[in-house]
Amino acid sequence: MKNKPTIFFTLPHNNPSGGVKVVNEFVNLCIEKGYKSYLCLPSDELKSASFLNESAPIISLEDMTNNSTINDIIILGWQSKIEYEAVKNSKANIKVLWQHGILIPNKEEDAGDLVYKEKVISQFWNVSQKCGDFIQEKYNLNNMHIVNPFFDINKTKMEKSGFLLLNRRGAKYIPKIKECLKNTNQSLTILNEPYDSSHFLNLLKIHKYFISIDNGLSYSLTWRQRLKGKSLKWIKHDKNYLGFPVPPVEAALSKTIVIGFAMGGGLEWMTKECMFLSEDDNIDDLILKIRSAVNSNKSTLDNMLEIAYIRTLKFNKENSWKQLKSALNI
Repeated sequence: MKNKPTIFFTLPHNNPSGGVKVVNEFVNLCIEKGYKSYLCLPSDELKSASFLNESAPIISLEDMTNNSTINDIIILGWQSKIEYEAVKNSKANIKVLWQHGILIPNKEEDAGDLVYKEKVISQFWNVSQKCGDFIQEKYNLNNMHIVNPFFDINKTKMEKSGFLLLNRRGAKYIPKIKECLKNTNQSLTILNEPYDSSHFLNLLKIHKYFISIDNGLSYSLTWRQRLKGKSLKWIKHDKNYLGFPVPPVEAALSKTIVIGFAMGGGLEWMTKECMFLSEDDNIDDLILKIRSAVNSNKSTLDNMLEIAYIRTLKFNKENSWKQLKSALNI
């Protein structure tokens, strides 16, 4: 029997973001399942993900390129040139692009959509079916796999009240949300960046509602500061899907009522039966859904909570591992 492959995951940095969190968790999952696995970063970005409870072991992209064998597997987590070149120059037979949505970076330091057009990548993955279908059709691909993030969150019976939202993408909506809730008896907690995962999950335990305002368009001050003045440049699509909005799933699994946008990737589970689903990027409709949530009776809310909880239970470690194993045939 041949030796187990080493599974390398690449990223351009280890800074706080949903995608970084997911990749760190998958590296640790591979290790838990008996595979050597590493998060591979540029040599000037070799730092742990301090915002996570358990950061993955890291090595440099150069070490990955020099030490990988034909039996190994490399999973490209972003389309930067430095990552793509490292993948191209490695000996691994299986080279995967795992895209977290449909955004394709197209700055000078990015490979852009060459990752789809050149014959380097052997498999394409996405975190959601909606985004995977879009990319597969756009680039005429025939080897798309869906590998979802996973969550390990225990629901709580703590007393809950008030609204919670994140001051990240979609922050332009916050003033109108404040105005909407001003004359109600509902409190509003706004969690600003930077924050760690534990802090957010602890807040979900005590809040009755979570408002998902991520619209995939605007970028928070913290994000702009991370870019250090660099401009954002993307290959334009006629859609604005998010890959897999993580906080709403964490809210549903915490038995917190979700209100807001699905933005493509959220449609893996989000419907009007399990949340107050708002039309994407529509603040007027979002305000209507917030008011509807405030005015709904306990029976309606309890039913929504249970449906959302049951639907999001599928995003668990064992199901994600099955998806990965099936895609890689390991």
